[in-house]
Amino acid sequence: METAFDHTVLIVDDKEQSAKALALMVKRVGAKFIYAGDGQAGLDKMHKVARPFSLILLDQCVTGMESLDFLARAKAISPDTIRFVINDATEVQSIIDAVNRGAIHRYIPKPWKPGELMESITKGLKEYELVLENERLFALAKEQNLKLYKFSNHLEIKSKAHQREMAAIDREIRQLREKCDRLQDQASRQAENTTVKIQELFQQYNLNTGEAINSFFALTLRELYEQFHGIAARNDFKMPDEY
Repeated sequence: METAFDHTVLIVDDKEQSAKALALMVKRVGAKFIYAGDGQAGLDKMHKVARPFSLILLDQCVTGMESLDFLARAKAISPDTIRFVINDATEVQSIIDAVNRGAIHRYIPKPWKPGELMESITKGLKEYELVLENERLFALAKEQNLKLYKFSNHLEIKSKAHQREMAAIDREIRQLREKCDRLQDQASRQAENTTVKIQELFQQYNLNTGEAINSFFALTLRELYEQFHGIAARNDFKMPDEY
């Protein structure tokens, strides 16, 4: 089996000869193996390895621990590890119990055939790769969803802040418009009052002639010119000497 994944198989078998035969099948599919002579030794190795085993090959006749107990504890240590049981076809009830408990993924009857066993091991390792890939994709999707959620919240906060800023600007514009309208009304009223007062003064001093009016506006323009001239001089502006 050609795979980029670094698989390691745990072989639990109290018979050295059959363990070597299983190890040969594991090596032929391109995986590494670790051997344990009994159930407790197998559990100890599961605790010690840096990375979980991809697959467990258990001879159900192994001594030192009940097979179902070993399988249950192995599942608790590494739930994703694929678990195969090799046993005589006569041990049907124990196999059924293991399947019902979800302790094994596949049963391989004795005597096993090399080709069939290699195919089963290959499928088991592929199944383990799919489990890890699904977990990786799930973790990635969870991470992306969290980022999307945070980004959405950030946009919502920014949007609300922008809305508040726009509302404040709108209020300021309305206030400025209202102030301009008030100043314009005030200026209009003042202009009307000034015009009326000027007319009253002209009538009071009999200055309704064209010559008197022209003289008045000439003096007014002269006064305005002098005031602007003073303002320009204080701010370094150049104004014509005559108006």
